Amino acid sequence: MQTTAIRIITTDSIIPTPPARGRPVPASGRVVPRYPAGSIILHCALRASSTKTGNAAGKSTVHYPPGPRASPLAGSAARPPESRQAKSRRARAALARTHMPDSIPAPRSRITRRDLLAALAGAMAAAGCGRGRRAAARAGTLRYVMPIEPATLDPALLTEGDTIELLQNVYEGLTAFDKDNRVVPVLAKSWDVSPDGRTYTFRLRGGVRFHNGRPLVAADVKHSWERSLWPETRSTSAATYLDGILGLKEVVEGRARQLQGVQAVDESVLRVRLDRARGFFVQSIAYPSCWVVCREALEASGRVDQRAAVGTETIRLAEYHHGSRVVLEANPDYHGGRPRLDRIQRPVVTDRQTPHVLYENGEVDICRATVPDFLRDQRDPAMKEHLHLAPQAEVSYLCMHPRLEPVFRKPDVRQAFARALDKEEIVRVATHGLWTTAAGLLPPGLPGHNPGLAPPARDPRAARELLARAGHPGGRGFPRLTLVYPQNESEIGAAAQVIRSQLQEVLGITLDLQEREGATFVSDRRAEKMPLYIGTWGADYLDPQNFLSTLLRSGVPLNDFGYSNPRFDALVDRADSEPDMATRIPLYQEADRIAMQDVAVLTLFYRATPLLVKPFVKDWEINLIRILPHLRTRIDTGAR
Repeated sequence: MQTTAIRIITTDSIIPTPPARGRPVPASGRVVPRYPAGSIILHCALRASSTKTGNAAGKSTVHYPPGPRASPLAGSAARPPESRQAKSRRARAALARTHMPDSIPAPRSRITRRDLLAALAGAMAAAGCGRGRRAAARAGTLRYVMPIEPATLDPALLTEGDTIELLQNVYEGLTAFDKDNRVVPVLAKSWDVSPDGRTYTFRLRGGVRFHNGRPLVAADVKHSWERSLWPETRSTSAATYLDGILGLKEVVEGRARQLQGVQAVDESVLRVRLDRARGFFVQSIAYPSCWVVCREALEASGRVDQRAAVGTETIRLAEYHHGSRVVLEANPDYHGGRPRLDRIQRPVVTDRQTPHVLYENGEVDICRATVPDFLRDQRDPAMKEHLHLAPQAEVSYLCMHPRLEPVFRKPDVRQAFARALDKEEIVRVATHGLWTTAAGLLPPGLPGHNPGLAPPARDPRAARELLARAGHPGGRGFPRLTLVYPQNESEIGAAAQVIRSQLQEVLGITLDLQEREGATFVSDRRAEKMPLYIGTWGADYLDPQNFLSTLLRSGVPLNDFGYSNPRFDALVDRADSEPDMATRIPLYQEADRIAMQDVAVLTLFYRATPLLVKPFVKDWEINLIRILPHLRTRIDTGAR
């Protein structure tokens, strides 16, 4: 059996200046400078594992000089997307060029980075990397891309969406949101709320067992919540989503180990007392920091690693290979019935181009698509059944931080920005219309979304007058600022380019642009280090409180915007304490209107996720937050 070892080296990161000539890349992979910066080196070694004599290993090294680099504005608008057949031909050709014996000189020709990705995916398929197609026929196996390295296996520490989607198949909480975006009981069978809205009594579902076989009891819920709040756990979210429980502050500050307001009445009843009514409490405890962990598994391991990742969900964690893949296997004893899948394979693929190539090659069944790929696929009739544009409860916005930049303390400056920007053009250029312009902070589908809320109309003349009234006619004397946005989000980067152009054209303001690595961007936002940036907020749970109160109320931990308005605070405080959603919604809508009138943030667009799903993947479910746990998902083996 032949296997292929593939080593990829991009000389950008290893050759800072054009080097002198030297030796080619040896089999060890040690790089001796020879090729110009920007060259791509693809090094393959073919090994006949069963051969002990003769030429058991053939090696070839292919050197490609750098090709033309795309400009920051390049995208589907800069060059038309190629056809699926053309890309496949390129992939096969690039792969063929890597499989040459030493006696034949390697060709020197232009190749793009996308060619390299196609060649890599093709090589993986041909060589059986990750078992490839030959293993894909397993009827009960779902394969879909994990687009980042899992941030953690500990639900108390989860804040990142892709890792939450992965681990929601392992852990559960008392409540969750279904495919119709309704909060539903999960580990809880039912609950009662006292007339004053301050006491919740949860009755647990019978027959629930952890993956190690031990039955779930109410004390497990209590311990999991308390552990999330302990200072040594270092959760950044638990205190927000469990806020209001009596004794929470004492636990967070390390002055107590147990929550005064949480009582395991018996093995199947949990009573929770709050310091005030919270009409969204059962929604907020659907968040991962409130999921239930197995105490003895944690204590045996000392931390949440692969051995300690023991939950109650449909799937158990079977394998985790850092940088490579995560494998989940069915929990046959799941309290909701055995899942219809046997296994889920999640290859870790962290760039944005390779997943589509793997999908075309039949290596994965589900992947997220880039906007250019999705637009190209829309023009291919054969891809019609594969395409899904999933609306998400996410809003992107422009933050103008008044505490970090004095000019943004002037309401006229904020209003001038709002009047100068053409959101329709931003959405058209950045996403080709796949996303929609935003008027308020609450996305469509979320309770309280107000379709009648109109954003300020673009009015260049009014924008210039507002800026002049603020003391900066024609942009004179306005500070030169840097607009920061997260790395590896091409749509956000394109939006930043359009925003800079529009503000220059209408107001005479010059902005610099800066990409910032994702984790650094988040930490800098939380530390309030960026005066001007494009951010995105996605729902942790589907309630307007999670957007308005969580983000914009004065003094809350996640108000990174420097916004404060007593009228806004009074409205959201009243709405938060109301038990009846019909009473809460008008209050939140008025608060949303006030925040947009103040330009607390300048909302830009509501987002949607382009997905590719093989037609033989049946009964999968998604809501406004994410793809849901795979209890009902099945593979139609006849169609596969």
